[in-house]
Amino acid sequence: MKFSCTKENLLKALTCTGYVSGKQVNLPILQNVLISMKNTETKIVSTNLEIAVSAQLRAKVETDGEFTVPARVFLEYMSNVPGDRVDIELHDSGLGVQMGHSKTVLKGMEATEFPLIPGIEGDVVFELDAKVLLNALHQVLFAASKSDVRLELSGVLFHCNPPEGKQNLVLAATDSFRLAEKKITFKSGGTEEKRVIVPSRTVAELVRIINVSSKEIDSVTMRVSDHQIVFVCGGVQITSRLTEGNYPNYEHIIPKESNVEMSALKDDVVKQVKGASLFTTKGIGAVRMKFVAAENKINITSTNAQTGEHAGSVVAEGKGDEVEMYLNHRYILDGLGVIDNERVVFSAQSTDAPLVMRPQMDKDYLYMIMPIKQ
Repeated sequence: MKFSCTKENLLKALTCTGYVSGKQVNLPILQNVLISMKNTETKIVSTNLEIAVSAQLRAKVETDGEFTVPARVFLEYMSNVPGDRVDIELHDSGLGVQMGHSKTVLKGMEATEFPLIPGIEGDVVFELDAKVLLNALHQVLFAASKSDVRLELSGVLFHCNPPEGKQNLVLAATDSFRLAEKKITFKSGGTEEKRVIVPSRTVAELVRIINVSSKEIDSVTMRVSDHQIVFVCGGVQITSRLTEGNYPNYEHIIPKESNVEMSALKDDVVKQVKGASLFTTKGIGAVRMKFVAAENKINITSTNAQTGEHAGSVVAEGKGDEVEMYLNHRYILDGLGVIDNERVVFSAQSTDAPLVMRPQMDKDYLYMIMPIKQ
């Protein structure tokens, strides 16, 4: 194997693929990336057996071949050594890399030991706007469970073409204490309904790769089967297993009506909640939010026997009854942090019912928090 390419192209391919590889005691080959120059197709591939990432590499190939080298070592080497052009050749002693005034040899393993990346059969294809998808994933991923006790909650629901909205994709995530849901529209694609759970690690990789490729891509292609999902972002392909199980039918717990609805400037609420968070009980982190539509304000208070207490309010508009509830301040701030609007709308039925947060004038996103019972 012998080829040359620009440092920029090689570094981008390694940046897209290198973070999937990790420490695998039982299968050391999974710490490596596969460099493949074969039948005019040049690519770099990594996998951890759950996720595989393949990035096309623009290169001038003199001799075909395949070899694997440690992902982190190769990525860090390319990031730190100066140069513009990279010349790579496979020798008996390892992979020779020459760049600028530097020469090195990377030890690796034969490509025959690298796992095969399975393709998808009988798949359904959808096309999405890259920026719209990126923003939507950012708005839901954080709400997924960090625990694997209920595996289905540790992923993100991708509901394609739900009965109430053809050509729509509904993304949802919950840890049973809070829920985030975002609806977006396909640019094109099939009309078949699909409801699958994508692991959070896969979604995080997709977010990272869209960010890396944002200047070169406008769309993301999504291919879905019963057990796998593939995302294609320009010259980068992510293949992932789907999480088995059924995602909870959460739709019925989203309140259809409310007894109070008020809107306020998001930044004002953030500042008051952050102030109140300094005086919450460790572990519980509860702040009290009191919605007083008659006085056009939301009161935000907290008390801690050791550190003191806080009382503040924000100007708000709305209508309805007076409703008071205790909420985890971190959950409130997480939701406010992804709402991309100057104003946020709060709605609730009662003290014990969920609090729903939405961007003003936007019905496609909601964030719901369960209150803390006193």
